[in-house]
Amino acid sequence: MLNQKEAVSILTAFSQNTADSAAVSLKLARATKSERKKHIKNEEATAEKLISAVLEISRHWRGFACRKFLRGLFVSHDDKIKEKQKPPQAIEIQNSSSVLLGVEQSQQSVDSVHPPNTPEVQEPTPEKVKPPKCRVISNKSDAASVIQRSWRRHIDMQVFRYYRDLINFRGHGDPALMLKCINPNESKLLDSAAGVHVRFRLAGEKFPPNIYYKIFTHRPVVDMCANSPKDYTKIEAKVPVGKTLSLNTTNTKEGWYVRHENNGWRLVSDRLIHSSMDPVTWQTSKKTVDFHHTRVQRQADVDHRRRKRKIEWMRKMYKDGMLHARETDQETSDLVDRAATGLVNTVDARGTEAVMEWEVDELLQWTTALNFDDYLEVWKEAATSNVS
Repeated sequence: MLNQKEAVSILTAFSQNTADSAAVSLKLARATKSERKKHIKNEEATAEKLISAVLEISRHWRGFACRKFLRGLFVSHDDKIKEKQKPPQAIEIQNSSSVLLGVEQSQQSVDSVHPPNTPEVQEPTPEKVKPPKCRVISNKSDAASVIQRSWRRHIDMQVFRYYRDLINFRGHGDPALMLKCINPNESKLLDSAAGVHVRFRLAGEKFPPNIYYKIFTHRPVVDMCANSPKDYTKIEAKVPVGKTLSLNTTNTKEGWYVRHENNGWRLVSDRLIHSSMDPVTWQTSKKTVDFHHTRVQRQADVDHRRRKRKIEWMRKMYKDGMLHARETDQETSDLVDRAATGLVNTVDARGTEAVMEWEVDELLQWTTALNFDDYLEVWKEAATSNVS
């Protein structure tokens, strides 16, 4: 161990040669602790030995000063901690005595105000607003837990910001080049005539999240089997339509063709988890969609699903207490609250079909809630590549 005089002499000798050893100091500052100790154990008096000793002394001093500051911040004296920590028996005795004393005082006050023969008049007691409880750090373990939680919160936020910044773009990048780094086999299919774009999202059951991607197309898609849905594995499928109508065969739609997209959200990197073992990939790839052969009906189905999502979104915001009136007038806010309550009760009782979309739009205009259509447009454009 170094004493105070030796440490001061080393620091003084280093301060006199700072101009000549700037490059060496930067190199040793980036080095590991073991490398600096090797230079310190060297018997020869070199510049590396002097600079390594200075860096180690500074590092130990900073650690000591930081620990001393934290100790003074949370726990000043150990004697105060021992005084605050009372045994449970003393707490129980004190609580029981205070309760008995309070009961006796209340009984005496009641007898003095109301004699036994007179009836008691109960006056409404005003509600007392309890102040928020502030946590008092009284021992070392509580202080350590506060520091650990703060540090873990900081690390989690840094990790989330890192993943968020990776996909923080909007309408940029060639989808074929992006997919070439992720899935080279499918990137060959993304030509300019396909009209596709790639969308990225953060998802997963655990933290840190995983990055998923999905390929979308905005060009017309023709599904030949969806234009004439039937069971193509049976012999009756080859019988002409006229004969099937004359035979009066029952149409049960059992075994008919069902469209499977097989285009769910897939992992960008499947080194740790295979795509077949990932729950998000498995659930989204097995999803079935009602694909009608006419484009008008498909557009009507899309509008119906969008209206249902808007109603469910409004219902969730009401349950969470996020629907508030824009106006400060009490009468107007009461009317808005009644309308929101009636609309949500109708949805709960009769389903989303009993509420029209214009009713939801009119209610949202009187509240401070976000615009669902604008939110949906921004969400669709977030973390999305350019069009091929």
